[in-house]
Amino acid sequence: MKENIFAEIKNDIRSIIMPMLNMEIPLAVTETIEALWEDKRRPQIHAKKKIANGYTFTIALPAGVSFKDFYSKLDYFKDAAGGNNVQVDISQSGKMAILNISTDLLGDYFTYSADYPLKGILPIPIGYSKRGLEVIDLASLPHMLIGGTTGGGKSNAIHVIANSLLNLPEPPVIVLIDLKMSEYNYLENRVMLVTELETACQALDRLVQEMRKRQLLLKQSKFVNIGKYNAKCVTKLPYIVLIIDELAELKDKDAQEDLETLLRLCRSVGICNVAATQRPSSKIFTSKSFGDAKANFSGRLCYQVISNIDSRIILDSGEGALLPSIPGRAMWRNGRELIEIQTPYLDPEEVQQIEQFQTGGKAKGQQAYRNSNGVGRIGCKTNTTPTISIR
Repeated sequence: MKENIFAEIKNDIRSIIMPMLNMEIPLAVTETIEALWEDKRRPQIHAKKKIANGYTFTIALPAGVSFKDFYSKLDYFKDAAGGNNVQVDISQSGKMAILNISTDLLGDYFTYSADYPLKGILPIPIGYSKRGLEVIDLASLPHMLIGGTTGGGKSNAIHVIANSLLNLPEPPVIVLIDLKMSEYNYLENRVMLVTELETACQALDRLVQEMRKRQLLLKQSKFVNIGKYNAKCVTKLPYIVLIIDELAELKDKDAQEDLETLLRLCRSVGICNVAATQRPSSKIFTSKSFGDAKANFSGRLCYQVISNIDSRIILDSGEGALLPSIPGRAMWRNGRELIEIQTPYLDPEEVQQIEQFQTGGKAKGQQAYRNSNGVGRIGCKTNTTPTISIR
């Protein structure tokens, strides 16, 4: 009986809202709110902002209307604003609901460009959302976790991250641990490439040592972080980015402890971490030495995963299991914000061809910078003792 009543109410509401299709978005939002809630319990539009392809509304939720209740009305807002011709998402900010409505649907393929307008210390174009290109500054995160099944776009994301950082005027030192020895050999002259577990353990130990040295240097110099230090000192400390693909292969206990130490303590000294896994098992994060590691990844990028559990391990949300089967489609979480993005595709072969013919000051300057910081390949038989020479 109750189900029939609820169905009738829902149909009545939809009969009111459906005629609003394709009307002006602000009017559609206002009239949808008026149709769904009574005066005393009606959410109020606190602020409205016109964006490139739509609107963002900040909506105050009154007592008795929870965010969950407001979010459950997403389809009504979508119907009123244009149905399948718009994208709608709702997020929470304190006691406010943030309603985004865009007429620009998210595309399913974008090609990576070296000419993105990037701002920040370590800017990375993680992908396109309905708002446009989403760029994050790894230096401010500073740790990022990437998950997803094979073929979803995880490795491509690492190509994008590494090449974006290497193309900066002052690129960081990159330590890339690739225990699968899969597809990063083209970077061996530009990054410190680690391909064996033993040398990965040594590299992580050296990074912890470097972190300790930098902590002492900042303490003695009376600077709170690397940004303040570099702004005042002539000899600057380069940023270091550790990239690990695949995290599940890092099975050494000491290596896991070193990584957890870096995740907890290296924010102020300019060492950032990017870790990727295609098997986001809870076992990776529940061992004694590695139990708290996940909480330190403030940025989470989740491509399509098989189960709701896998998605929750990466995102603390089940959205990753609901993604369409589109290569490069992912959910990005940074703090409370959770958005759907499409990662640009970067072809490593094209990068190699460009490098072979690239000449000029910028390319030579970057290479000289890397060479001066001791960046090279480790993990091969002829060089079993890694050296991370930062200064």
